[in-house]
Amino acid sequence: MSCKSPAARAYQKQSFTVLALYFVVFIGTNYLVTRIHPSGWPLFAFALFPSLPLITIFFFTGRYLKAERDDFKRDLAMRCLLAGAGACLSVNVFAGFLRIFGWHGQTPPFMELFAFTFAVLVAKLTHKLANPLPAE
Repeated sequence: MSCKSPAARAYQKQSFTVLALYFVVFIGTNYLVTRIHPSGWPLFAFALFPSLPLITIFFFTGRYLKAERDDFKRDLAMRCLLAGAGACLSVNVFAGFLRIFGWHGQTPPFMELFAFTFAVLVAKLTHKLANPLPAE
């Protein structure tokens, strides 16, 4: 028996579907951009295409939080998201100060997204280690 709520199962199914779509869209868009070398507004449109699935997942996350009836699960999800947001902003602030102090480089692409994902996973794992279920 799964301990996931119906809202969590729906969120997971929708998110995995959209992530699969994201990879197809990213690969296709990347292929087209390397072939036709767009500039101006077409470049912005091409950048928007792979962004839309990720933005959709943000929407699904909000919808999941609204649909989740278990206050504990919703609170845990919010804590993990807050840790991710803090990590994302921390990377951004650090890179900003580097630029203010004269650094002319740039962080790797999606550094904030990687920091967000890593912090969410660490928050979830530390919660599981600190609060093991009796059956574990």
